[in-house]
This record gives sequence, C-alpha cells and structure tokens, in this order.
Amino acid sequence: MLTIANCAKPEHLAASVLHHPLFRTCAQIRAEALSYLCANIPLRILGLQTANVFFSCARDAISEIKSLVLVQAAMGISWDKVGKFFEALEMMHMLVEMRLEVVKEGGEYAEFVRQLETLRERGVDVQVRSARRLGL
Repeated sequence: MLTIANCAKPEHLAASVLHHPLFRTCAQIRAEALSYLCANIPLRILGLQTANVFFSCARDAISEIKSLVLVQAAMGISWDKVGKFFEALEMMHMLVEMRLEVVKEGGEYAEFVRQLETLRERGVDVQVRSARRLGL
C-alpha cells in the first residue's frame, strides 16, 4: 500500500510520491507509470486536501484506481473540497474498495458518509471506520 501524506500543493506531491527519476523522464512514461501505480497499488491518502492534489496531478490515471483508503483527521472540512473529492470518485470506474477512516467525527461526518454510501450502488465495497473502531 502506498501512503500519500501532507500535500497541499502539487509541488509537495512531486517532492514526495513522484520524486523518482522515472517520473521526470517524459510525459508519456509519467502517464503510464501513474496509470500502473493507480491500477496495481492500493492507495492510502491522509486527508481530503492531499487526495484532491493527488487526483489533480494523476489526472486520467485515477480512473484505474481499484482500492482507496482516505484517512481524515476531522470532518470539519470545506464542502468545496468534498465536492472535488466526489467528482474524482465518479471518475474512478475501476474502484472496487473504498475505506474511510475518521479520527475525529464532526458535524459534517454523517452527510459525508451518506454521500460515500452512494458508491455501493456502483458495486463498490464501502467501509467506514471511526477512531473507536480503529482503537485510537
């Protein structure tokens, strides 16, 4: 599993996940490598903002994502970011498993989970875990 953390800007992502020389070779190799990464390696992303940055950088490759874990510290997030996240989820045609791990539940938690549950209609295995179930 690949964990992506603390990326507020695309350059942060490039400095961490996409730092390998392979990604700097050319645009075609970068696109193919991202597609392979998304299709074959489960992703664990720490935070909604980081997820949105990764999705914007990975572009079309996100349609290949099969397994995604979003770890969210608290649900006090902007609905603008939530909207971008769900737009990206709609593009993930290969998504089989989506897990949300919330460390601290907030007021928006129920609405976010309700929106996430719509993925079940597409046949996605949706799991929601709170800090209590994670033993934190």
